[in-house]
Amino acid sequence: MIQWAAIKWGFNPLLGYADTTMEASWDQTGIGDQGGSSGLFQVADRGATHAYPGFSGYGANLARENTCFNADFWFGRMYSAYVGLIGSNPAYNFDAALQSWYSGTATSGGSYSQDTYYAMESQLWVNWYYNGQPVPY
Repeated sequence: MIQWAAIKWGFNPLLGYADTTMEASWDQTGIGDQGGSSGLFQVADRGATHAYPGFSGYGANLARENTCFNADFWFGRMYSAYVGLIGSNPAYNFDAALQSWYSGTATSGGSYSQDTYYAMESQLWVNWYYNGQPVPY
């Protein structure tokens, strides 16, 4: 799912591998932000001031129950932030686009983008196995 979403939106899958390693340790059932975010990429899906538009009430479970949606949402949002469609950061500033996933808005990179780059460099997922198979890349 991560490879598919990355390629669909024009990103290297390693970026997704790094982010989900950092966000949820590759656990689709991961819940963060005191219950306000969920899934591999910790999509904000709960709370009046926390959730993305369209996630209303506790019936909106796509981010929690669907790995494909979770990955597609994250990469789609990264693309939108990078090309300047959502106004949360300067267009074509990748560090700011990545940082804005964590902080909402960003004019430059920060600790979140640096942590993602560290996860990408260290590639902790290389030795992880799922059903006896290594993570493909």
